[in-house]
Amino acid sequence: MSLLRKTNLRSALSFHFSFCPYDKYSTRIREFLRVISALKRTNKKCVVTYDILHDGSKPYCNVKLVNGQSMHMDGLKLTPLEMLAAYNLVARPIEPAVETELATKGKKVKKK
Repeated sequence: MSLLRKTNLRSALSFHFSFCPYDKYSTRIREFLRVISALKRTNKKCVVTYDILHDGSKPYCNVKLVNGQSMHMDGLKLTPLEMLAAYNLVARPIEPAVETELATKGKKVKKK
């Protein structure tokens, strides 16, 4: 649970999930989708989309970050906790830049 408390979506632009509901590994990606949907309150601008395919395709999640990077997480190989840890590993270094950008937008400039 401490990993979940440390996670926020300020560094993410979008999450895209794709899974087949009949695949036995789709529960992993659906659980991660549930966690990300619960964290959506930390970044209202983050877009979460999903495709439900009935073709036996492998479950995956694609993440686009504010610095232009993207991540691909395979639901066959990773548990939801491992996906969350991988996201944090990539997103944490980006957060200070995002926070300073937000802070400078909020400041009022005094005119002389």
